[in-house]
Amino acid sequence: MNLICEKCGKEVEIECPSCGNWLCPGCGTINQVPGDQGEGEDWLACLEFEGEEKNLPTGYQIRSPGLFILDFVAAYIVLDEGEIKSINPWEAGQGVPGKILGVVINEKAVKMVQATYGGRGIVIEGADRSRLTVPEWRARFKTDPLALLAISRAYLATTGPGVRTYRPAGTKFGVSF
Repeated sequence: MNLICEKCGKEVEIECPSCGNWLCPGCGTINQVPGDQGEGEDWLACLEFEGEEKNLPTGYQIRSPGLFILDFVAAYIVLDEGEIKSINPWEAGQGVPGKILGVVINEKAVKMVQATYGGRGIVIEGADRSRLTVPEWRARFKTDPLALLAISRAYLATTGPGVRTYRPAGTKFGVSF
């Protein structure tokens, strides 16, 4: 199909995308394919995302009621006043000091949940809307999605929503009882 960019006038030969939009290789304008392409379809799937964030999990589902990502954290490895420490977040009533370097996941608990639900007890959503099991994610991206999600959730619990380049002095993360 030959399409013409509305902004630069460049003629482009492409296959008609099912989402109804196409990206002009000349000027980067998103153009709509003429005609009825279907109401309510997800046109974002047509746009390729090449940032490094595409390899990070965007969400998750745990099929066991009441379980959350932080329930699978056995320990946080933190940098606190220049020292590397291993902290059990469930025993720290006042929160965990330091900045997170890594996470130790309780693999036995992960395997139990996975086994209970036929290998799909924990499903991780990617930026491309794929839904992968923990082993599938680890094989595809060579990272631990549970650790990545635990770090992001702990940081969010400490700082709240929004973009920040630092964590305010004296803030701690963890669970308070």
